[in-house]
Amino acid sequence: MAEEALQRREEQYRLFAENAADLIYRVDFIPKRHFTYVSPSSTAITGYTPDDHYADPELGFKLVHPDDRPLLDEMAQGGVIPNKPIVLRWVRKDETVIWTEQRNVPVYDSDKNIIALEGIARDITDRKQAELALRESESRYRLLAEKMNDIIFTQDLSLRTTYVSPSMEKVLGFSPEERMEQDLADQVTPASLAVIREAFARELALEQEGGADPDRSITLEVEYYNKDGSTRWCEVVVSGIRDNQGVLAGFHGVARDITARKAAEEALRESEERFRGLFEQSPVPYHSLDAAGRFIAVNNTWLETLGYSRDEVIGHWFGEFVVPEHRKLFIERFPLFTQAGSLLDAEYLMQCRDGRTTLVSFDGRIGYNPDGSFRQTHCIFQDITRTAQAQEALEKSEAEKALILGSITDMVAFYASPDLRITWANKASGDSVSCVSGAMSEHHCYTIWHQRDVPCEPCPVLRAFATGEPQQMEVTSPDGRVWLLRAFPARDDQGAVTGVVEVGREITGLKKVEEALREKSEMFKLIAENTGDYIYIFDMDLTIRYISPVVRKVRGFSAEEVMAQSLDEMLTPASLERSLAFFREELAREGDPGADPDRTRIFETEEYCKDKTTVFIENTVTFLRDAGGKSTGILGVARDITGRKAAEAALRESRKQYYDLAAHAPVGILTCDREGRITFVNQRMLEMLGSPGEDETRAINLLKFPPLIEAGFAGALQKTLDEGVP
Repeated sequence: MAEEALQRREEQYRLFAENAADLIYRVDFIPKRHFTYVSPSSTAITGYTPDDHYADPELGFKLVHPDDRPLLDEMAQGGVIPNKPIVLRWVRKDETVIWTEQRNVPVYDSDKNIIALEGIARDITDRKQAELALRESESRYRLLAEKMNDIIFTQDLSLRTTYVSPSMEKVLGFSPEERMEQDLADQVTPASLAVIREAFARELALEQEGGADPDRSITLEVEYYNKDGSTRWCEVVVSGIRDNQGVLAGFHGVARDITARKAAEEALRESEERFRGLFEQSPVPYHSLDAAGRFIAVNNTWLETLGYSRDEVIGHWFGEFVVPEHRKLFIERFPLFTQAGSLLDAEYLMQCRDGRTTLVSFDGRIGYNPDGSFRQTHCIFQDITRTAQAQEALEKSEAEKALILGSITDMVAFYASPDLRITWANKASGDSVSCVSGAMSEHHCYTIWHQRDVPCEPCPVLRAFATGEPQQMEVTSPDGRVWLLRAFPARDDQGAVTGVVEVGREITGLKKVEEALREKSEMFKLIAENTGDYIYIFDMDLTIRYISPVVRKVRGFSAEEVMAQSLDEMLTPASLERSLAFFREELAREGDPGADPDRTRIFETEEYCKDKTTVFIENTVTFLRDAGGKSTGILGVARDITGRKAAEAALRESRKQYYDLAAHAPVGILTCDREGRITFVNQRMLEMLGSPGEDETRAINLLKFPPLIEAGFAGALQKTLDEGVP
């Protein structure tokens, strides 16, 4: 009975072994190593039949990959048998490599010596390949998470952070562990917290109403606290995390640091406000024309000087505002101006709205587009009517101009080799060329993005492959967009480069902002440095903030030297006292609600020159104001009137000498105004008139004086006054 039971068990074991998918074997070591049993599954697993194993006792060891044989040799020689499965690589008959997991049980003799090894081997190649793919995927994700500047995070429905990528520490200084301990109120400023809560409430309301797109996302600009105490602005793209039933379970977000972009936008906004204030409040008349000579911009001073409203000027041809005989002159000059790029001292007789004419002198420059084509003119003018009539130049100039300038939105692609065929790309990469991201692997980067047959030169990805170091460069795609490309090498456990991750970010907007700021600076410098008058700006504490280089022509000092001077080093004591009194008076008027905020004031000062002399300056000043109308500084245009002051003094002295001579002349002399009233009478004339008092004589109207009317003199005098001839 025992023998029959043993036979049944052996038969069951044989049936199990011969039908098992795993390979079952026994190796005997006495008298020499040889297989005593190999299950039929060996043929499917290794390609070798059981008979092949019986014929070659070494076949079991030959199957083992050379790198794994030392472990098997140690086991065969009586070394320690592991208590857990061992993993070995086998080389099949067709020379392919497979992975096996083996469990071995030693067989001992009565003296405790190992005489055989019974074991079972399982083909785990699919599992090992899956594990390898998983490690590569995790390595790739880890590279993205560690190298990208964007912060990836998840939050539960109470807005508690449940995950945050390592880039958190690089951007905001907090480790992922520190961030997950923080409440939302500790992460963002109060204003941004209010924005987040409002968006959160709105989205939850949409969830409760039903029908909202479950794959929707929202974009917020949030001001985060940095660990160093500063704040950083981030653009945050947030979408929902849902369970298997589609119920909202949390939030997933990607935050990008946009602090530099916000700073550039703020700089542009401030520059625009400053330019707008200078443009509108400048005491210098300014206008801009298009290619056809039509007005596209004028400032308030231009309008006030000629008496027009803005609506009466914008869109109209320049020739409509000059006297008819000068229109042909403008038609001839304007093409020459646009070709030469600049204009100096071009005189036109302008037609004022009230019928007056004003002779003005224009200076101008051409503004160009980035491609070098004409954009607009920039012109200022000086009213030189008095200069032309009385040979006194009354110059006005100043202007400043600054050109009124997945969830990861970066493109990410992975390259496994330097042939630059895309191995993997994210949705943003596909969207950039209207291609499904999965289909990107059919293309090389230089063909799909740059429409080229060969790689770009230089190429950051190829450089990263060659050097093993991160690379960065800016490129312009055929559609004109500007991109910042960064390439990061991926490495295996031994440090060898196994691929390159490329991250592309569009920076077209930022480049345009930078170009706008540069153009504005150049334009202000152009206007400020090409006028005869010099321009200055004082802060409200009377600290000089800017003065144009033209000051050297007037006072001999460079702009830098003047910037270093105090007021008492600039002005004579009397002028300093009058200037301070004027400033105090204007500050007092600032408190008057009825005061004109756009008012200008003119006053004279005597200022020191570098050669120890002094010059007389006529200052035309106005307040600079912020968007709320508060005065933030003083803008002034200074003109040298030393020559005019000398001429006026000479004229006064000449008049004094004339009246002294006339008063004692031996003949009777008197003068009258256009109404016939006596304005001057000398002593001899008083005697001729019977010595009446001077006041009585001045009361006489020559045109109405009866004796003169009877003598016919009154009529002759009226004709002289009307026609200006004797």
